[in-house]
Amino acid sequence: MQLPLSYKFISIYYVSFLPIRIQILRSERGRQYTPDTQSSFLPLTNSSFRTPLRLALGCASSPRCNNITANVAFIKTHKTGSTTLRSIINRFGLSKNLSFVYLSESPNGHIRYVSLTDRLRKHFLPPLGVRLGDHENYRGYNMSTLHVRFSRKFFDTFMEKGTKYVTILRDPVDQWLSVITYFNMKRYLPPSREKASIEDVARQLAVDADKYHRKMGASSYHFFKNNQAYDLGLSVKNSRNSTAIRNYVHYLGDQFDLVLINEYFDESLVLMKKIFCWSWSDVLYISRNQQSRSHAVKNETLKKLIRRNNAADQYLYDYFNKTLWKKIHEYGENFQEDLEFFRTLLKETKEECLLKKVVKKGRVYNELGQNKSSLCKELIANDQIKRIEYKQRYQNIGNQMAKNELKVQSNTTKGKESTGNRDIKLTIEEARNILAAGKNITRLPKEKEHIVNPVRADNEPLKIRAAREACERNPSCKRMEAINQPDGTIKIVRYVLKSKKT
Repeated sequence: MQLPLSYKFISIYYVSFLPIRIQILRSERGRQYTPDTQSSFLPLTNSSFRTPLRLALGCASSPRCNNITANVAFIKTHKTGSTTLRSIINRFGLSKNLSFVYLSESPNGHIRYVSLTDRLRKHFLPPLGVRLGDHENYRGYNMSTLHVRFSRKFFDTFMEKGTKYVTILRDPVDQWLSVITYFNMKRYLPPSREKASIEDVARQLAVDADKYHRKMGASSYHFFKNNQAYDLGLSVKNSRNSTAIRNYVHYLGDQFDLVLINEYFDESLVLMKKIFCWSWSDVLYISRNQQSRSHAVKNETLKKLIRRNNAADQYLYDYFNKTLWKKIHEYGENFQEDLEFFRTLLKETKEECLLKKVVKKGRVYNELGQNKSSLCKELIANDQIKRIEYKQRYQNIGNQMAKNELKVQSNTTKGKESTGNRDIKLTIEEARNILAAGKNITRLPKEKEHIVNPVRADNEPLKIRAAREACERNPSCKRMEAINQPDGTIKIVRYVLKSKKT
């Protein structure tokens, strides 16, 4: 008698799970990163989870794999599920204390559609351990998860050697429908069409695609046609040439270690886990940046028209969809078992975190229930970008001032007080520039009583003490201002210099 698939899965799951997972744990014993105790991100804990999730989260890396990938360049495409994938890679990088590419003057660090020259690197935040302004050492970044057009020549100037390149694609029809909705492209239609359904809007834009494309400004032009191919470096001119499309897509096939497919996201992550030698906990996810309404169209004629208008995207998608399944075939007999196990982990994670979906302004967000473990918090965290920016933008304040404080003491002993003052003055100017550039993170509160002048204390943090004493020693510094944080810590806000009259 042939058993239903569900019964087969249950029997395989309970009979074979324990010895398989014990073998994994034995083979991976001892392979762990040293956690970054200085960062605000804490290592994932699993004590609140039941078996089998607890066993899976105990795995440090994939079996039969020794080289854990810590250098990843993720080319973030638009409206493809890329925000969810970015959160996975960001979580890994934060937990391992890695350096991220981040354009300092751009919201969320994105580079988007600008000229990719070596001069742009000077506007990055420095990698960890590099002083602000030391542009020659703005190299060796471990992670890039930004919106940026792909250029291997550009990335090779600042990414660590051996970096693996990944991106994600989505069916061109669904991606295009999401784009025209997200960027509100129905505004290009006559006013009478403002209340039209998504299918009517899509039909009119698709039928007269060239007409509306010419009307669009820079904010929409590159999103309207073949946006995925454009994100990956194909020019608008070449997107109209079938030979150029084919040649460029095959070139991309040689450049990328993995191209994930949105429609097979779980399958793609199982592959990525193996290629990167990451653990199951590294690739757990909760979907991000979802729109609350579905944008599917049912008319097959309209779908064909959309695919024809986005011919470059269609060829790109078809090519890498085939390569994905080729890699799955090469994965071996265990792929289906690992995929089912991964989906079980995802289901149990959502159940254990007691997630509930909340719709706000047309977007779907996840909120935690009673289980507020570090894993659950990190899976839905919305502050990853801010933590990356804060760590790399402010890394120099405390460290550099502490070093200069030691220089002052040494120079004072040797009778070189003037040199010490010059070092401190430079440090204050650097710190003020850092804080001024980061004003979107740190804002002075309206209530003046919240501004404090920290006083010396036996348990005063080194960063605060070094900053305060550096200001006290500098004739041009009037005071250092800071604010009390809700958790009881103190954050430096700015330095106030004395007026020229005084």
